[in-house]
Amino acid sequence: MTRPLPRFLLLGLAIFLANGWWGSDAGASRSLAPPGTVLTDDELLFREAISRGYHETDSIVRMRLARNMRFAGAAEDRSDADLVAEAIALRMHESDLVVRRRLVQKLTLLAQARGRRTEPTEAELQAHLDEHPERWRRPARVTVTQLYFRDSDRASARRGELPAVPDPEDPDLRRLADPLPIPHHLPHHAERDLAKLLGPGFARETLGLPIGSWRGPLASAYGSHQVFVHERSEAGPVPLSAVRTEVRESLLAERGEAAFEAWVAQLRALHDLPAPAATHGVQSDANTARGAGT
Repeated sequence: MTRPLPRFLLLGLAIFLANGWWGSDAGASRSLAPPGTVLTDDELLFREAISRGYHETDSIVRMRLARNMRFAGAAEDRSDADLVAEAIALRMHESDLVVRRRLVQKLTLLAQARGRRTEPTEAELQAHLDEHPERWRRPARVTVTQLYFRDSDRASARRGELPAVPDPEDPDLRRLADPLPIPHHLPHHAERDLAKLLGPGFARETLGLPIGSWRGPLASAYGSHQVFVHERSEAGPVPLSAVRTEVRESLLAERGEAAFEAWVAQLRALHDLPAPAATHGVQSDANTARGAGT
């Protein structure tokens, strides 16, 4: 298993027992490999998909196999159904990486969908937010006026001409500085926003400036600046109402992954197929690839 956390697996197991998906379509009478065979998760899922006949019924797989046969020189007047049947007889589905990826993804999504079936309650969403506050923490933000100068000497020389408290609406304010195609007034900007405009060093230094006075010269990706911080809001937690959609998706994704992990564990137990001994990093990468699509 890729994530052998007892709580995680128990959650997934509970989801599958509640939804009753294991039942008759799990392939209990079909042998995927001799007992004791060590298979990666992807190989296990591929063989399970084959045992369910998904290589014969999945529309994307069928389209791929028919196209492969035509590329290999099959007659144009042959039907897709005929080409697919021949491709399967030739076991082309076993060597085609796109087909394998599609079938693995199909089973993965089916398993995850069962975990995502039940809509979270408000209490569950709040508990998930409380458990992972760092994911949705509100960043510190500043409202600043910045004036650009070609070099630090020019920025220092103009310091005495700047108003004690700049008015963002004052048209004369920009005339004190050199031209730069960036607004001189930047309201409610987080560090990442400032970094996109003027570089990470400028952003980091600006976030630490005191409120209510000109500071500079500050170096940016363009040159030097005089900077006035009007106000700052500190970093902190956000209410559920502001991030409900994101929290819901995160919780459903976690439930889906738990359901998938539990189902793979059950599949291995059903066929007596142990997991590879040291696959944590490798299998995690494989799971990421499955989630990314074909």
